[in-house]
Amino acid sequence: MKDKRITLKLANQSIYEAFNRLIVDYDLSIGFEQSMLDKKHDDYQFEVNVPYEGAGEQRSDGTKSNDFLGFPKIKGHFITVDYKAGRLEDVLNDIFRQMKNYSWTISDDMIEIFPIRGRDSIIMNLMNLHISEFMLGAGTKLLNIKSDLIHLPEVQAFLARNDVEAETGVGVWYTERYLKEEKKYSAISLKDLLNGIVKIKRGGWIVKRSLHTGAIDIVI
Repeated sequence: MKDKRITLKLANQSIYEAFNRLIVDYDLSIGFEQSMLDKKHDDYQFEVNVPYEGAGEQRSDGTKSNDFLGFPKIKGHFITVDYKAGRLEDVLNDIFRQMKNYSWTISDDMIEIFPIRGRDSIIMNLMNLHISEFMLGAGTKLLNIKSDLIHLPEVQAFLARNDVEAETGVGVWYTERYLKEEKKYSAISLKDLLNGIVKIKRGGWIVKRSLHTGAIDIVI
């Protein structure tokens, strides 16, 4: 997977746009654990779901639109990359050299991004949390997955032990998306569970602190 060939040319643009291109154009999956050093801005948000059928429009440059969030107002943290059929490993190394607080690995065909500076110990422990069982039924709305995860007994107990809350808000576009497959997970870490869900729905996940409340936010 590291040798996958990627064409990506962006000049002073957002991570939102870079990850959008990787997810939509190359069907890559991305998991992102945010650093506490970046908790005061939302410049590293990105759309974690692919367009549902019939959504979005073709852009003038021939790429597909995945702009459910619109183009977010970025305060800073722009990146520049210029690759024509470059190796995915080189593209990612270039992106994360510019992001500064992160490194990456590939695990089970997922690009996993994690902090190398400012890692939140509570989020790190949450990602390693053991989940006994989780079921996704065929026809499950994406709208409901976040709530189902937050209300797992293991997650609720973890939040109580650490005296933190979980963000509950989701985007309105989720109402149009349904899962076509049924899947049961057991004896799995929360991170591996998120990866498993992404394999079905495609796109990615983000775990971060809410910009406004400081609550843990699982975006999937």
